Amino acid sequence: MYWNNIDPRIVQAQAAVFAHFDLPLEQVEQTGKAHGDWMNEVMAALPDDEIVLFVDIDCIPTRKAAVTEAFLAAEKGVLYGVAQVANHKDRDHIYVSPVFMCLSKRVWRQMGSPSFRETDISDAGQHVTRVAQEQGVPVQMSMPTGCLKQVWNLADVGSYGIGTFYQSGLFHLFQARKRRNIRWFLEVASQLQAGERLDPMRLHKRYRRWFGLF
Repeated sequence: MYWNNIDPRIVQAQAAVFAHFDLPLEQVEQTGKAHGDWMNEVMAALPDDEIVLFVDIDCIPTRKAAVTEAFLAAEKGVLYGVAQVANHKDRDHIYVSPVFMCLSKRVWRQMGSPSFRETDISDAGQHVTRVAQEQGVPVQMSMPTGCLKQVWNLADVGSYGIGTFYQSGLFHLFQARKRRNIRWFLEVASQLQAGERLDPMRLHKRYRRWFGLF
């Protein structure tokens, strides 16, 4: 789901990367709708035997297995996705972010259909992780391995930021509405479609030179 303030090149590039890996993708514009409310609607409408993978509009796989492995985990009853911390709400709680979150309708129902809505203490999707942890539902998180620009702490275990790479084979831009960041998403997407090997460290160094951070 995305709003109409996202550059259409990002929407097109994400679709092209998923097509390159022969992965189905449904992109839905819901301008003005809260992320968590939309996720609640999707889960409520999902057939009981289905699994859903939520992916932010500025998140792409860097290998096909990143998606197939997510579904395999969810089939086993795992809440699966990338690790994130809402530092403005709870800087110590690492949760599965809807940047890339995979779970089954069955497990969601078993947990009591917890809401994805943002609250005073939880970012969108964070409450679902809290409930899973409280109820003993298996939770598996893909951790950041590096980023173009460090911005936020991942509790006391690491950091993430603009252009974050994840161990399972994912790239998430973050702050996609800022035009200065868009070129990096488009470049990673272009390299993937061309079959080139990504070099995160080289991209990181180029990013720093671009903004005069050395």
